[in-house]
Amino acid sequence: MNGLARYLARRLWYGMLWFMRRGWMKRLQWAAIKIGGPAREAKRRKSWQIQNAFARRIGLPLMTVMMTLVLWSIVFTCSYFAILEMMDRGWIPMP
Repeated sequence: MNGLARYLARRLWYGMLWFMRRGWMKRLQWAAIKIGGPAREAKRRKSWQIQNAFARRIGLPLMTVMMTLVLWSIVFTCSYFAILEMMDRGWIPMP
């Protein structure tokens, strides 16, 4: 399960990084930095760099944990519905 979660997390992480490297997305990011004028631009640029460094350090492990939770949720939901279906068909006696 962990291998599948890691694979899916890497695919999603690659997709997000690919999306963030598009030219129009970079223009939007720089436009957001320059909104407040030159007085706040340096502070926003520094904040943006800190956020990117944090995302590079924490992003993939966090995505892996989230994909593990999603997969376990799918497993538990499918198990629950399978048990309910077996109870409806009479394969498992109801308590």
